[in-house]
Amino acid sequence: MFLNSISDFLLKDVENKLLFKNDYMLPSIIIGYILFATWIGPSLMDTRKPFTLRKVMMAYNFFEVGVNVYLFQWIFSALIKNRHVHCLPHDDPIYLSAYQVK
Repeated sequence: MFLNSISDFLLKDVENKLLFKNDYMLPSIIIGYILFATWIGPSLMDTRKPFTLRKVMMAYNFFEVGVNVYLFQWIFSALIKNRHVHCLPHDDPIYLSAYQVK
């Protein structure tokens, strides 16, 4: 149902979408990007001092480390939820369900 709504949005009435209405829209966006990235942007930044982003990057890196630790803990706890570290007898249902191939 969700995938059908996505395909209906993407494929329904394609000819009236913004980039398909005019044949020159997409090439003009690409040419504008290339001009800005190679000529206009560097000429605007010639006389400016570069930004110092050291503190911003440090904060971002600490944030990323925190998110990764949280995700690792979340996934790892889900993986070992019903696993025991002590020896289990072979007829224990937890042991059988852990190694059962479906």
